[in-house]
Amino acid sequence: MTIGICATSVEMLALLSFFRPLHYHFVVYLDLNEGFLGDKTYDDSFLALQKAVDFLSDKCDKIIVPPVYEFGFSSSEKILPLFQSYLKEYCFGQSIVWKLGFLAEYADVEQIENHINHFSKNFSLTTAQKNTKKFHFPWALWIKKVPLRKYFSLHLWNQNPSVVKLIKNDLKYFKDASIDTLIPLNYSFFLYQKTISSYFATSKKYKFHDSKVLVSLLQSLLPSSEKNSQLTIYYSGNLQPILDQKKRMRILSRWNTVTVNRKKI
Repeated sequence: MTIGICATSVEMLALLSFFRPLHYHFVVYLDLNEGFLGDKTYDDSFLALQKAVDFLSDKCDKIIVPPVYEFGFSSSEKILPLFQSYLKEYCFGQSIVWKLGFLAEYADVEQIENHINHFSKNFSLTTAQKNTKKFHFPWALWIKKVPLRKYFSLHLWNQNPSVVKLIKNDLKYFKDASIDTLIPLNYSFFLYQKTISSYFATSKKYKFHDSKVLVSLLQSLLPSSEKNSQLTIYYSGNLQPILDQKKRMRILSRWNTVTVNRKKI
């Protein structure tokens, strides 16, 4: 089973670190000249991802794209509904009162409310949710823009004391709002799951579903028939900054087979 990944460098490395134990062949599209999608407008980022999806379509069985953009590709059979499954089965399905908090980048904020509103219309409430008097329907939503998170991941240790302090300061916004479910809108945000989980661990009313859920969902959506893990990277731009960092090289070195192709993409 061949799975494509269309994402920026930080998000790509996050997904590879989560999925490394699984026996799949991952094919990565990495256009380093595009910069970070979250810093662009939603439309510009979507066009960049469309180019990536077109490039990988004949090379992969399914393709993973960043969470918010998955909704925009919902009509494509090639796109793996990983984030939509994460929302439906865990975030929506296990939410106590549907007070949802989103960690987002600039481009995510433009469309997330429309996408969530449309997506939630097809969700059937559980018996427990129907019997909860304080349940918010369709939902109550809080969004926190955290555009600097990706730069932390590039240059700093995830448990760096300064980074942990900044993350906890961001999370205070959601605790003050009394949300019951926190949802990252970028897969690289899961790199800070240890800090997020420990921050909300003081109360059972807060829910955060970590990267183990993503791994479980991938296995259920696409059963693997591979005997080992394989990784193929197609890239343009300068890959050297990634290769120079030991943490990222450790992620890439753990695969059974790694192929790197420089392409004009």
